[in-house]
Amino acid sequence: MKKMSVLFMLAMAFGVAPGVFAQSNSVSLTQIYCPATTSEVGSLEVTWTTAPTEPDNVALFVYDFNLSTFDLSPAEVLAAARSGSAYPDWLEKGYSYSFELDSGLDSGLDYSSGTAVAGQSVTCG
Repeated sequence: MKKMSVLFMLAMAFGVAPGVFAQSNSVSLTQIYCPATTSEVGSLEVTWTTAPTEPDNVALFVYDFNLSTFDLSPAEVLAAARSGSAYPDWLEKGYSYSFELDSGLDSGLDYSSGTAVAGQSVTCG
C-alpha cells in the first residue's frame, strides 16, 4: 500500500494521470446505428489503443459475416496505426462486423502474420 502511494504521489508531481502505467490494448465501439431496412446503411465509431509493450506494425482489421448465407468475408485493413478512431458508415442489416486489433504484422500487413490483441463485434440483425 505504501509503495502504491509513493507511485501515485510521484505521478501527480510530474503531471502524469493515474493509470498511465498500466495502459493496455483496447477496441471500443460507440455511436452504433444499425439500419432498420436493407435499403439503408448504418454507422459507428470505433476507437482503439495499443499498449507500448506491443510490437510495431499494428493494424485494425474488419471482417463481416452474412447472417443469412453464413459467408465470412476476408479480413480487410480498416486502419494501420497504434491508436485512433474511425467512422465506418457502411453497416448493413443482416451482417455481423468484427473489429480486431493485431500487432507484430509483417510489412505488408498480412492478417495471418500478426497476433490479435483486442477486438469487438456488433451485429445488425
